[in-house]
Amino acid sequence: MSQRSSMQSTSLCVGFLCMLYGCAGPLKFEPADLPAAQVGEPYTAIINVSDARTPVFEIVVESGELPAGLVLLYDEKRGQEAVITGTPRSSGRSTFTVKASAHGTNTQGQKGRREYSITVE
Repeated sequence: MSQRSSMQSTSLCVGFLCMLYGCAGPLKFEPADLPAAQVGEPYTAIINVSDARTPVFEIVVESGELPAGLVLLYDEKRGQEAVITGTPRSSGRSTFTVKASAHGTNTQGQKGRREYSITVE
């Protein structure tokens, strides 16, 4: 079998599996941007993950850091939401990447990432 035939065969197989079980794209994140925070004032922002074909099991800060005093909380019981909460301790801008993962049941597990920034004034 030639390399071209092998690639066509693989593509047809993947296409058939997608028809049978459904193929899913990357997870999506909302909102697009997070609100600014104030030093010493309680802060809460919700990140919602959508387009998951199976339950989301993880939402974490993958890289970068949240502003000092803030944490990202996720509990599978909340479904597709994570909450950033706390009281910022100093001013500045923090940039970080949030990663979400969904289980793979009869379909390949989905993942997604989104870069966010929070400015503390």
